[in-house]
Amino acid sequence: ATKLDDRATYADGSFGAHLDFYTLPLFGRKLLQQHNDVARSKSFMLRVGYLFSRTPSGSTDPFTEHTPTVETHWRFHLPGTLLLADRNRVDFRLVDGEHQPRYRNRLKLERTFKAGRVDLTPYSHAEAFYDWRFDKFHRFRYAAGAEVSLGRHLIFEAYYLRQKDTVSEPKYVNAVGAALQFYFR
Repeated sequence: ATKLDDRATYADGSFGAHLDFYTLPLFGRKLLQQHNDVARSKSFMLRVGYLFSRTPSGSTDPFTEHTPTVETHWRFHLPGTLLLADRNRVDFRLVDGEHQPRYRNRLKLERTFKAGRVDLTPYSHAEAFYDWRFDKFHRFRYAAGAEVSLGRHLIFEAYYLRQKDTVSEPKYVNAVGAALQFYFR
């Protein structure tokens, strides 16, 4: 959920679920390090999912969005135990019944540190959005953050994100966020 300005109510929220499919390691089993998040130890992943988002009916710009998604993740082990991930995602968005697809590409660089039974993973990423309504890449996001594993099935994430949008208002967004991720094997 997100909150705008100093309003006491939330501006929007979303809920979703995804299924992940993995390949066997392409370049040997020990190339990618083991991690509580199983996806980080795989070279390739295909994800299919669905997101639902809407604003409250009393909002200044109410909307309902249904978003089936398909994405691929390629992961490459770099020197210094760095991990480079390239995510390509297509959002088949239906916003108030209107089809508004978009493509997103994100490059993410991260490194995991062991602290006893806990994994700490600082990261940074850059993401570009292509929207067919505008026929161009128009939104760019830059983020830095960290994830902390809280057991085998739970990860807490905190981050700072800066967004630039060349066609929408506001042009710039600075955000601080947190996420709780649940994993089922």
